[in-house]
Amino acid sequence: MDLIPQDAIEFFTAKWSLYDPHAQGTISFEHVGKMIQQLPPPLGVGMRYNEIKILKALRTLPLHIWHGRVHYIDLLHVLAERVAGTE
Repeated sequence: MDLIPQDAIEFFTAKWSLYDPHAQGTISFEHVGKMIQQLPPPLGVGMRYNEIKILKALRTLPLHIWHGRVHYIDLLHVLAERVAGTE
């Protein structure tokens, strides 16, 4: 059994595209909390936490932020590691 179901990755990608409509591969870090709040588990948290709490938690994970922006694969990787318990 996969730790991250394919439909969770597809939902992540669909939500990502709302914040990256030109498919540049990055979004502003300020949007990450809202995006994770909009994602159901396992990759997101739903509405259980507010954006500030989510952003504080993200700062403790090995997420690379370049000039205030986050790359698609980096965020997906960090969230998947969290699910797998390897962060």
